[in-house]
Amino acid sequence: MHNCFRPVWLLMGIGSVAAFAFQASRVNLRDTAWNSVKVEVRVGNNMDCNANRSLGTRTLSKGGVWSVDGTEDVCWRRDADPDRPDGRWTDWNRKSISGSPKTWDFNL
Repeated sequence: MHNCFRPVWLLMGIGSVAAFAFQASRVNLRDTAWNSVKVEVRVGNNMDCNANRSLGTRTLSKGGVWSVDGTEDVCWRRDADPDRPDGRWTDWNRKSISGSPKTWDFNL
């Protein structure tokens, strides 16, 4: 009778490991300085952020947060001059996501 339960326990153990391996990390991007700031976010593991998948752009109000959950690296950039936006961007910033799930906070 014990043998019929072993495969179930084995499968439950594999499922637990698999669920842990795919837990997402979070990157919080915060506007703490400007009345509003436009931000672009891309996710992926290509070292060239421009080649990664776009999550789009958002305009954050002062105190606003864009939380990005996932298992891939997060790249972001903002208006070069948020007080006088003219279409120019800052260089890309990047947070490498690896290891155990964590949460990181970044001020734009």
